[in-house]
Amino acid sequence: MITTRSLTKRYGSVTAVRSVDIDVREGDRYGLLGPNGSGKTTLVRMLLGLVFATSGEIEVMGCRMPRHASRVLRDVGALVEGPAAYPNLSGRTNLKLLDAAGPRGDRRTRRRRIDNALEQVGLAGIDRRPVKAYSLGMRQRLGLAAALVRRPRLLILDEPGNGLDPHGIRDTRQLLLDLSQDGVTIFLSSHLLAEVAPGSGSSIAGGLSCRRASIPCAPLPAGSWSTARMQARWRRCSTGRSSTGTAPAWWSVIRTPRH
Repeated sequence: MITTRSLTKRYGSVTAVRSVDIDVREGDRYGLLGPNGSGKTTLVRMLLGLVFATSGEIEVMGCRMPRHASRVLRDVGALVEGPAAYPNLSGRTNLKLLDAAGPRGDRRTRRRRIDNALEQVGLAGIDRRPVKAYSLGMRQRLGLAAALVRRPRLLILDEPGNGLDPHGIRDTRQLLLDLSQDGVTIFLSSHLLAEVAPGSGSSIAGGLSCRRASIPCAPLPAGSWSTARMQARWRRCSTGRSSTGTAPAWWSVIRTPRH
């Protein structure tokens, strides 16, 4: 579903993403862990064709990106950073406008799909309030509903737990598990391990072949996502700066293979 090869993004002398190789298969739940400022959002934007890569290759659902973005994105639901909405319109009206704006927004099924998305994210009873009256967590739930309204095959979420209280995080986690069981492929980035380790029980293990090395995973609870690590660099991390202006760091890549 998602494949990258030596994916790199530079802004002048700053390397935001460096030589990232990813292999997300259909039905996977794939989590990308890293601290704030590590380049996770930049990577997500490149996957969606919102930012051009400096070098490397991206394929989403078998098509090169961003060349075939118009064909690919109709089957992708995405939430990138803070979701935007018209503040004076209701959550429901915002979803109607979004659904009408592109392909696959079938008018005959729009109301049913919107009702279902609002129910899934817990906004069914307050969907007629103007968005300006929503809390931060409610806006985040609305952004997730927007990602779900067209019933995507692939869901790409960047920090979906931002602004959510513990109850909201738990509900979102369970929703993603339910969607995975229904066959939706999920790619999620976060700086919180708890967002991508929802289960408990026996351990599972695996690994990810990176460009430079294949690094074995550490155990995580069953029902969560096996873990590996992929070397990356960013401008700052807790260990400080190197002489080149970047500091070595690690992205944890967590993945559950479909059985």
